[in-house]
Formats: sequence, C-alpha cells, structure tokens
Amino acid sequence: MNRRLIRRFKELGRLSSIFLSGAITVLAFAPFSVWPLALLTLAYLFFMVRESYFGEAFFLGWLFSVGMFLAGLHWTFYPIGIYGAGGVFGGIILTIIFAFMLAIIPAFSVALSSFWCRYPSLRALVVLPVLWGLFEWVRGWLFTGF
Repeated sequence: MNRRLIRRFKELGRLSSIFLSGAITVLAFAPFSVWPLALLTLAYLFFMVRESYFGEAFFLGWLFSVGMFLAGLHWTFYPIGIYGAGGVFGGIILTIIFAFMLAIIPAFSVALSSFWCRYPSLRALVVLPVLWGLFEWVRGWLFTGF
C-alpha cells in the first residue's frame, strides 16, 4: 500500500513539474524576456520524455504545452469573458479549450520523436529540438501567430 502511494505521488510530482515548467516558459518572452528560461524548460521537457513511448510522450508534451498556453493565453479571457458576450464562465471555458487545442500540435512533435528515434540521447539532443522548431513554425503559419 505504501509503495503504491509513494509511486503515485512521484508520478503526480513529475506531471506537475512538467506542467509548471511549461507555465514558466512564458517568462522567457516579452515583457519579462528572461530568455534562458526557454532553453531550460525545453531541456527539462526533452530530458523527461527521452525514454517515453509514443502515447506517454504525447501526453507529457501536451501537458507541458497546456501549461505554456494557459499561462500565455490568459489575456484571451478578457475579450471573451469581460468585453464580449461570453460571460465569465464562458470566457474561462473557451480559454481553456483554446489552450488544450493549441497544445496538440507541440505534443505531436514530442510524440513523433519517440516514434522516429529509439536512442534517448539522440532524441533529446537532435530529433526533439528539430521537430519542436518545425511544429512551432507550422503552428505559427497555420494559426497566423498563435
């Protein structure tokens, strides 16, 4: 019983740290501009998924991206919930759905790295950064900046 509980707490801590590292990534951009945080948080994500299989890598990449988008897209609540006709509850729900949907694209880059490359070091140092950059470019091109 105690081992199972300890294992669940460790897993919860791992998932929470990935989500929070995604949220901290927002501090790398304007107006804070602490750019080394982007390198550190992405390196942490790449380290955490280096030996993951496809489904787990997708979920961890999605969780990181949800943290990043929820922290970065909080401003979309105001036009929807305060100034628009969505109301407070509608603004919160739509902002969360928007972040969940945008997080799917970076999650695919993490998952595809586990599918294409079986070597953890090569995946973390080469394949993941290339796929992450490629998928960020695709996301920016498809959604014109989002």
